[in-house]
Amino acid sequence: HVMCEKPLEINAERMEKLIAVCARGRVQLGSIFQQRMGPLMRALHGAVASNRFGHAPVLQATVPWWRDDAYYGAGRWQGSLALDGGGALMNQAIHAVDLLLWLARASQPGLPPETNPVAEVSCFAGCFGHSAGVMEVEDTAIVNLKLKNGRVAQLLASTAMYPGSMRRFLVAGRDGTAEVLEDQLLQWSFRTPEPGDGTMLARFGGRTGHGGGAGDPFALSHANHRENLAAFIDCVRTGLPFTLSGTVARQAVDVVLAAYRSSQAGGMPEPVA
Repeated sequence: HVMCEKPLEINAERMEKLIAVCARGRVQLGSIFQQRMGPLMRALHGAVASNRFGHAPVLQATVPWWRDDAYYGAGRWQGSLALDGGGALMNQAIHAVDLLLWLARASQPGLPPETNPVAEVSCFAGCFGHSAGVMEVEDTAIVNLKLKNGRVAQLLASTAMYPGSMRRFLVAGRDGTAEVLEDQLLQWSFRTPEPGDGTMLARFGGRTGHGGGAGDPFALSHANHRENLAAFIDCVRTGLPFTLSGTVARQAVDVVLAAYRSSQAGGMPEPVA
């Protein structure tokens, strides 16, 4: 059985080969997208799936991080097109891409798990905050997503925003708004309250107890990784399919690759494979 840290791969051909080889070998292929495992994100996903925000809410994610020039220094794979496959979008913010896709699918009932919920992508990206020649890829990207139901999502991804701030997620529609800062719930407001709403801020309103990787890639909690690995091991033992299978995990990479094609074409919309 095979467990891959994100991203599943950095190009479509290698993802297809990996998925095909594991299928022929009859082994499970899973991925690490540990942000799905946190209890706050699960509650947010459940609220989207229950249509609490209204039909197809707007989704937004911000990853305003910082990495210094040394992070992309000589001899390192970070910032290399051949080894990293991309910059702030492919490496750091792909977790946010996966969360946006997870929430987008929850807002589109009946969409099969193997179907990407994003129809097309437009993107502007470049290297704006690092010294010339220190990296081959982008340190900043602004990505607009058009979902298959016609609704929209948006992402800002950067490693050029000193000293780095925590990630922010916003889900909002005609019937409610939720806002998350890393592991902290900032807002949980709905037109039609339900039992338990009043305790959400008490449960999740405390400040995040780690750095979130905003300015230090090691300032992260391992709790969600542990849950991600445990869920995969359970599926290996029971033979049940893993939620973050190779087919699902590749969808975030497909969106990032479409974003890069769009950026190279001057921001023109690009279909997602």
